[in-house]
Amino acid sequence: MGSSLAIAAQRNGHSTYYPSSDRSLDTNFRAHDAGIEDLLTIENIARSCDVIISICMGAGVMPNAKAVIEAGFSGIYVDANHIGNQSYENHLKEMITSAGISYVDSAIYGWPYPHESDPHGERTIYLCGPDAETVAGIIGGDIFDAKIVDVSAKEIKRQREISDRADCAPHINHGYGVVEFPNAIAIDDKFIDAYIQRRELAEPQDYTVDDEGFYVNRGGYRFTKDQVEAAPKRFLNLTPDNAPEEDINFCKEIEIAIAKCINAYRGIYPEVYDCVRWRTDAHIATYPPGAGMGMHHDNAIGGASKNENPIFNVLSLSLILSDRCTGGDLVLKYINKAFKPQKGTVIIYPSGFLGSHAVSNVETGLRVSYLEFFGHGTVSGQTKPI
Repeated sequence: MGSSLAIAAQRNGHSTYYPSSDRSLDTNFRAHDAGIEDLLTIENIARSCDVIISICMGAGVMPNAKAVIEAGFSGIYVDANHIGNQSYENHLKEMITSAGISYVDSAIYGWPYPHESDPHGERTIYLCGPDAETVAGIIGGDIFDAKIVDVSAKEIKRQREISDRADCAPHINHGYGVVEFPNAIAIDDKFIDAYIQRRELAEPQDYTVDDEGFYVNRGGYRFTKDQVEAAPKRFLNLTPDNAPEEDINFCKEIEIAIAKCINAYRGIYPEVYDCVRWRTDAHIATYPPGAGMGMHHDNAIGGASKNENPIFNVLSLSLILSDRCTGGDLVLKYINKAFKPQKGTVIIYPSGFLGSHAVSNVETGLRVSYLEFFGHGTVSGQTKPI
């Protein structure tokens, strides 16, 4: 989002800068691609710029503000951070204004620019404060609709998100972080059958056998021969370069539906907001007769793999694409509940031990699920921001 704001400011004739110190390689690459000049530190930013826009969440909010104050900044500080607590927001405002800095309360609604998951293209920045009009002149334009308000900008965004959640498929909160979204997306059985056939042709299953006789899949996980025979087939490349447009559109529809569910989940469990920064690349699992999955959780590493990506998972998501089967229930251990496959239904649950789950063996037919994980951390190449 920082790059998006910088591009908007550049289009209005302004120079843009950022501090690369302690930032990730991905951030630095994005800043370079957006033409943002590197001034290395927040202190240099404070000495060189008239307006500072801070966009971060959680533990990064207060240290950034303190660094700006300690550097003797005397311009406009635009607080576009995610805070989520009114008293904390007021405390930050008091800190900034007590230091003689002009404070502009801000909140950004919409996706970064450009973003393939944004079907409508709305990007609104709400601004409240004495210098809100000045900031609106810097950012407003064809990328962001800058709106000056006379109440809390962050509260307006919160209310919009509540309204968004009302548009999501109805949900059932089962407790322990398990939320069910029935009929989150419409599924056409004939399309799914053809889609899975295309996945099987494009991505045949493959294992290698290591020195100890274990079967190793593409994710680096090890299985015995019996486990392989009872395990689901997994497809990782859902939209290859030669994928037909209908497959690409289908995956986009899924992403839009899931985004609404995640937004609703954040409303049910607001504390998770700061813990969900990334989404992994999705994959599909197909369970033929006899296939299932034993009790496990999605933070586990154990001795099965050298892959440590699961330690970053916070939420797990399962979307049923085909329910024409008997068996194949998703069993959540700690709420003592088994969910029968229902196509179009999304279930979100914790990836840690409280979300321990299993899939009972399919007896007849085929169970097909779309799986994705949400979390935080800096796993380069394994995740994408949300």
